[in-house]
Amino acid sequence: MEVTVPPTYQYGAWRVAITLDAAGVSGTFHKAMTGLPMPVLPHRVIVAASGEPWMCAAKNRDGTIGSGFSFIDGHCELDVYTSGIDERSNRTAMREVARVLAAVTYERIQPFLS
Repeated sequence: MEVTVPPTYQYGAWRVAITLDAAGVSGTFHKAMTGLPMPVLPHRVIVAASGEPWMCAAKNRDGTIGSGFSFIDGHCELDVYTSGIDERSNRTAMREVARVLAAVTYERIQPFLS
């Protein structure tokens, strides 16, 4: 996972790129890596990178449908923004955002790990 601030992004905006080593895995794995639920974190908004195919609908834990993300050929890019407060005051650190995104991803791939 790589967290960066692209030069064209304003203060408080981040890019998260996640790449999985999906070499040699079945088509079932690739199908399973769609519709991951988008984490909800205080004062953060996470969306699939604008104009890219990673955004999709997802089933949340409570059974409702919400925003989600998908991996395409083992790769996904998400944009993360501070919301409602200045970035300097945001207590939800990007380290926590990365941890939660990794947890959501790991939960989905765990059945495929040997």
